[in-house]
Amino acid sequence: MDALERERLAHTLRYLRRENGLRQIDLAVPGHVSRSTISALERGQIENPSQPLITAVATALGVHYEDLLALSDAESSVMVLLHEARRLWSTEPDKSIRAAQRVLIRSRRLHLDAVERDALTQLAAWYRHAGDTFRAGIYSAWLIARDGHTGSSDSAVATLGAHLHDMGEWRAAIALYRLLVIGIHPANPRSARVFLDLGQTYMAAHQYPHAVRMLGRAYRDAFTVGDANIAGWALVGLARALGFTGQYAQAHSANDRAETLAVTYKWTDLQNTILRTNEILSILSSDSVSAAQKRWHSITQLLQHNPEPLPDQINLLYSWINYASRHQAWPEVLAATEFGLGLIRSPGQVSNRGIKGQLLKTRAQANQQSGQPWKQDSEWAADLLRLDSLPTFDDRS
Repeated sequence: MDALERERLAHTLRYLRRENGLRQIDLAVPGHVSRSTISALERGQIENPSQPLITAVATALGVHYEDLLALSDAESSVMVLLHEARRLWSTEPDKSIRAAQRVLIRSRRLHLDAVERDALTQLAAWYRHAGDTFRAGIYSAWLIARDGHTGSSDSAVATLGAHLHDMGEWRAAIALYRLLVIGIHPANPRSARVFLDLGQTYMAAHQYPHAVRMLGRAYRDAFTVGDANIAGWALVGLARALGFTGQYAQAHSANDRAETLAVTYKWTDLQNTILRTNEILSILSSDSVSAAQKRWHSITQLLQHNPEPLPDQINLLYSWINYASRHQAWPEVLAATEFGLGLIRSPGQVSNRGIKGQLLKTRAQANQQSGQPWKQDSEWAADLLRLDSLPTFDDRS
């Protein structure tokens, strides 16, 4: 072991021990490893520490031998976080799960295989214990695919990303999808699907410039491999993203291309989505607030008799909120947010943390702009605190 490797090991041992709140004596193993040996390791004074010695210390720290030798500073922090996740499970299971999810994201990105396996195992067990068999099954499938080297691990990641998207955990879903797109080749049959999912999640999170880039890439990759279905859905998503960024001519062009594909292949679902996209664009590009409001009211009447899927209703709603906000029509914004909150409170709707959080934030901002900040009621305060202060796993180190 050269001097640089000894220094890295010494730094990692000190870092992990201190982060875990341990003393050197706590790592000592009676009859095998003394406190003075731990001290010498942490100062880099043992030129060639034996495998049994490092294994004993690694075990005391709760890490694997092979991972301990390869850890950088960022990687060390992942190990500390996994230890924290395990410690919190008995007292604060929600925080424990979130910590384990962060470990999973970071260990996958840093190629810490043993840590990724541990995080997957923990998450599957914890969700099963909590009675959430769906997510437990996803993590178990991911673990099986990963250890079996079947190449289907990415499919499990994509499935989990879709589930997080439906829950409104958009930051988490984006982090997962971004792991899948790193280095992916346009000719890869999965490329277009992954970029489509990522673009749609950016849309849901109202990050429209990112959505434009990802959906444009999805369309190009779908065209490369001849997947007309993905191309059609990418085009209609791109039309919406362009509309929300004020690029109406390009938006209508993309929607028209999607319509050509939908008519050619007789895809009814895509045709219906194209019609809703035209309605969104008609609101966003209206000449006046009254015209946009009239269009919105006619759409809400249609929704009452022919309910659309919740994401489409919210997209239609936000086209009106976007327009009204740009023209400072705050009473109309408030009315629209109340309408949206009514939608997600409807019986049978799946809880979507992201949609509710955005509506509550929009309502608070409208109250602030209209000079009524005191109307940020207890529901908004409680939910905004819950939504924004609790950490969620992402792809940052």
